[in-house]
Amino acid sequence: MNKIGRRPLLSSRAESRAPARDTAEGSAVSLNPVDTVSGGRMHNRIPGGPLSWRLVLILAALFVCALSLAAQADKAAPTGNSGEGFFIISSVDIAKKQLLLKEPTEITDLLQVNDKTRYADKNGKAIQFADLRAGDTIYVKTATAAGKVAVSIRKGPMTVEELRRRYLK
Repeated sequence: MNKIGRRPLLSSRAESRAPARDTAEGSAVSLNPVDTVSGGRMHNRIPGGPLSWRLVLILAALFVCALSLAAQADKAAPTGNSGEGFFIISSVDIAKKQLLLKEPTEITDLLQVNDKTRYADKNGKAIQFADLRAGDTIYVKTATAAGKVAVSIRKGPMTVEELRRRYLK
C-alpha cells in the first residue's frame, strides 16, 4: 500500500491473480476483491462461476423436456372435435394402397388404405382412391391395426377457422 492507503496499480494480469503476503500480520491479502480466505487457504470465488452455469444448463434442459412433453400430450389428443388429422399428400401408391402424408410440421407418415376406407371431397361427395393426388390437402380418421389404416379420408383446404381451432388454442 502507498501512503494514501491505496494499492498500487499492477502492470500485468498475472500479478493481479497472485495473492500478496502482508509481512506485518502474516496473513494472505488478495488483490482480487472476490478472493476469500478461510482456514488459512485462499479460495477464488468467481460470481457466475461453474456452479451457476451448471444450474442454468440444468434448468434449461428441464424446460425443454417440459415443452416436448406438452407437445406430445397435445399430439396424442385428437385434433379438433372430429378426431381427424390434417395432412398434405406427398405421394400416392395405388398398387400398394398407401399414401405418404406430410403434416404441417413437416413430419411424414405412411398411411395404409383398404376396401373399407371411405373417401369424400370437400362437399362430402364420394370419390375414389385414384382421385387423390400429390399436393392435395386431406383430413384423415385412422384406426391403428398392424399399421396406420385410414377409416375415412376427406379432401379439403385448411380454412382460417379450422387453423385457429386446431393450432391456435
